[in-house]
Amino acid sequence: MLEVRGGNPLDGTVRVRGAKNLVPKAMVASLLGETPSVLRGVPRIRDVEIVTGLLELHGVRVTSGPDGDLTDGELHLDPADVA
Repeated sequence: MLEVRGGNPLDGTVRVRGAKNLVPKAMVASLLGETPSVLRGVPRIRDVEIVTGLLELHGVRVTSGPDGDLTDGELHLDPADVA
């Protein structure tokens, strides 16, 4: 559990070690912020593709490697246009 107190904006990096099934949950959790999030070490699994499609349906901009795939294991999620 993470408890945050105070009226200051949060900014920083959180390193999480976990199983591959953590990534879809982290993708959804990134919507809690108002600014873009970057997930690193993202595996090429079907669950990530499914959640990416669902997020894009709701206006989240999801981008990854230079050619659009997860070759570098990095995923950028921008909730700016969420409906």
